[in-house]
Amino acid sequence: MRTSLRHRWKDEIRERSPESIQHGLARCLDGDPAPLVERWGASGLIERAACEACELGVGGPLDEALRARRVRLPASAQIILDEHRRHLGASHRRRSACLRPILRALREAGVPTLLLKGAALNATVYAADDLRGMSDIDLLIRQEDSARADRILDSLGCCRESEPLHEGLFPRFYYERPYLTPDRPALRLDVHVRPFRPVHYRQTVPAEAMWLAPRRITVADEPAWTPSVEETLIHLCVHAAGHGLSQLRWLHDVVRFCEHEAGRIDFDRVNRLASAWRLSYPMSLAVRRIEEVFPMRFAGFADLLQPSPASHPSLKDRIAIHQAPHDAARPLRHVFVDLLCLPGVRDRAAYLHMHLFPGAGHLHPGATAPNAFAWLRAQSRRLIRALARG
Repeated sequence: MRTSLRHRWKDEIRERSPESIQHGLARCLDGDPAPLVERWGASGLIERAACEACELGVGGPLDEALRARRVRLPASAQIILDEHRRHLGASHRRRSACLRPILRALREAGVPTLLLKGAALNATVYAADDLRGMSDIDLLIRQEDSARADRILDSLGCCRESEPLHEGLFPRFYYERPYLTPDRPALRLDVHVRPFRPVHYRQTVPAEAMWLAPRRITVADEPAWTPSVEETLIHLCVHAAGHGLSQLRWLHDVVRFCEHEAGRIDFDRVNRLASAWRLSYPMSLAVRRIEEVFPMRFAGFADLLQPSPASHPSLKDRIAIHQAPHDAARPLRHVFVDLLCLPGVRDRAAYLHMHLFPGAGHLHPGATAPNAFAWLRAQSRRLIRALARG
């Protein structure tokens, strides 16, 4: 009797865990949600599941799936999803209004710009503006246009959200620069000069990646462009892999994109490009994980997405993608992996120098120029923080 109660108690704890609820939400999006909704309702978890869906960024798709299946939620849970979608719609319209003058200014100045991830998906894949939320807008420009884009954004009142440790790191080694628009609340823009964060892909992914066949779309009544469907699919998969394949909404984005663009995607071309850019390994990790999470909806696409690597994944291929999710939490390891992945002595020496001798603004509050004492004090503090974080 005691053993039976203990097992039941453990089962109840397991069912209430965030991992169990996330797994259940994936099953709701993948197949028939009715049995799980009924079980959550009986165990008093339905409101928590609705809140968790909103936190994970799939509240809109969950509500859409429930309505399509004619599954009714208790009013207490339905109001959570309704309010979430209302907020997403209002937020999307505000972001569109903020983005319009930026896209127009870049276009009129002759700076080619591509929309990535959420902004592009909301304009092409998601049928309503209250389904998928965004925390920022991702833009891709060419590396040689970074200085011009900086001047244009500055003229519009945008400011850099943060500066790299050393001014020489961007765009040579860093792949993006974040900006904040002058709006209140501000809109964050992540301006990319390369599509992927790991510095390893600076060598393997050519500068023309994502620019091979841009598609014209309309965003906020402004003409805009996004990469071809094949390049977009690669970007979505590798981006998800670079974040540890742990974000349900990014995995769902890939499924949704494949379903929406199934008739346009040349899967053989996807596999060829992934192989040529040495992205077969992160692509295969992403495909395998998405098939595990969404077996019913993604199985057919997983069979088509089989990039054949030109050679066995190298050590650099493996550690670059496995380190990427831990870059912020493991800064020393991040620098070490980047040094290992850079191609030559000159690049490695420059990268190491920029981290050992940061810009004046990163030394200590009020510093106007680096000096020996300030440098030693700043390095000591940085080393202590880095060691504490691992």
